Amino acid sequence: MVLVAGAGGRRDEFGVEVGRGCRAHAAEDADDLGGGSGVHRSAGLVTALAPHIGYAAGTALARRALATGRPVRDLAAEAGLLSADRLDTLLSPENLTGHTARPSTAVTE
Repeated sequence: MVLVAGAGGRRDEFGVEVGRGCRAHAAEDADDLGGGSGVHRSAGLVTALAPHIGYAAGTALARRALATGRPVRDLAAEAGLLSADRLDTLLSPENLTGHTARPSTAVTE
């Protein structure tokens, strides 16, 4: 990390603290992608599933995820909306960040 010179040529402690915070948040984000309480518990994941399960099923799934605090993926699998393999594909970090899977033509698989 590069330290920013402050008034009088001193090292800027703000830069040091920002660097520490960035590293801490990067570690938390990595945990979330591995099944922590963040990304995988977000009801927003229903957005990625809606083209495959339909709006009504997606809305019900999001409401249930919010009410129970359980992961969208688990609830969708239990409800039989999509196969576990298809859910893993659709909700993979690669797919969610731009490498999209094509929508299925059926409402359920």
